[in-house]
Amino acid sequence: MASSHEPALADDPGQPGGIQPPDGLEDVDIDDSPPMGNFMVLAETMDPLLTVDEKRQVRIAAYQLIRERYNGGVKLFTKDLFRDVVRVFDSAAADSERDSSAPRPHVVSVTGLDGVVVDFPIQIGEVYPFSPFGSNAVCVKTKPQLHYNTIESLLHDRDIDVFSISRAFLPVEVCHATEFRHPITGERVEPWPNVGYDVVKHRFDRARQTFEASNRWETIKTHLSVALGLLGGGANFEPGDDGNGHVRRTNPASRGPAPTATPVRNIVAFALSTMSVAENRYDMAETSATQHAMLVVIRDFFQDQVVVAWRAGAIRPWDIAVAAPSTTTPTTTTRTTTINPRDLETPPPPTSDVLAGHPAPFPCIVQDPVYTPVDKQVLAEAGITVVDDPRAFLAVDEASVLVSINPDVPVRQIVADIARPAVMVWNRVYKEEAAEDGVLSTDPASQRVLDMIEEYIELPFPARIDDEHFSGDLAIYIRKDICARGLFEDDQSGI
Repeated sequence: MASSHEPALADDPGQPGGIQPPDGLEDVDIDDSPPMGNFMVLAETMDPLLTVDEKRQVRIAAYQLIRERYNGGVKLFTKDLFRDVVRVFDSAAADSERDSSAPRPHVVSVTGLDGVVVDFPIQIGEVYPFSPFGSNAVCVKTKPQLHYNTIESLLHDRDIDVFSISRAFLPVEVCHATEFRHPITGERVEPWPNVGYDVVKHRFDRARQTFEASNRWETIKTHLSVALGLLGGGANFEPGDDGNGHVRRTNPASRGPAPTATPVRNIVAFALSTMSVAENRYDMAETSATQHAMLVVIRDFFQDQVVVAWRAGAIRPWDIAVAAPSTTTPTTTTRTTTINPRDLETPPPPTSDVLAGHPAPFPCIVQDPVYTPVDKQVLAEAGITVVDDPRAFLAVDEASVLVSINPDVPVRQIVADIARPAVMVWNRVYKEEAAEDGVLSTDPASQRVLDMIEEYIELPFPARIDDEHFSGDLAIYIRKDICARGLFEDDQSGI
């Protein structure tokens, strides 16, 4: 039922219209279960038959070669790899929708650091032989995704019994999300309840209003405005029109410089989780809603900069016309939308609206495998496009604001290989991270991440490490070449 934080709506579990666990699964301990009933299953590969001693020798040689290639500058992650993966994923999904009973075989080919190509079959619709619910539900493989291997995990001294020769050199592997289906009817079942549209919309709208009025946002906005030299530092300009088609000055007597054009063209976020979890996990949902609210408020801030800079004559409307992924009308179905990978990267020709003087809206793109159809609907209404792995990485470039908070994938190492975003809000980078030996985490800072951070100024994110909605030690990174003149390490104390 609804907590004291929320209205009692019909979409809450336990009320008419709520989503209930299927028969036979009522005894599942929800508190100890994955949020949406999904878990990932790695695609299978074949290893040669070797003795334990032979595998040990191969493992030693593998680690030596990996170090040589990595230290020599070979990238683990590239956009070309992600484009190839997306093409296969989309083709497999389209075939599965056309004829789920007999889909054509599709294979993702990944080249390892040793130069050997390993093929991963796409297995949409195949039954996974192990289900945590026994005979009460069938576990079926669904969307293919990538499993990312950091340089630390590739060099980790694994137990020889689980060491895989075929996977030892691979920066990515293919895995599948799973869903549970009724063993007789084949209908999809949700072992863990989630709430409906009205509750999720209420959570998001409230979080947006709260964040926009918060001191936290005022601090972030000041950091961005001063560091990037936008809106004259926020002192003399504001979005609006003075009646003559020029930017409005809040201080008519001011003679400061006109606003500069924002270097940002899109917002891309990873791992902000789902807002749809049930009442017993309300804190998780509220955290997700607050982080998505921050995303929208940052997006709107930069959109305002475009309007101001355009009216001041600093840019032309079509200079910031950027592509958003093509998408269908938001619905609560789970139908796949095919996206051309290039749609996430290539600006389109100016539209009639843009040429008429209306700057294009900023694309806001998010990626997290736990989004529900309701999450997607609420986010779409807020101008946020949900994409599947690894599509969001294709949208990250030198004009991006990137947001990533405690992800379960190595966002920092991937970004260090593929782009230098304009602004990054993510976990603070420490030199000690790259020096830790034998410690594996989901988003570690490698030497390449440390080298990348040298190109940025670091500003504090206004939250404690144990903050309710922004836990972890976060920081704001802004690329030095786009910062206001003179704003480097010695000047940060005034921000």
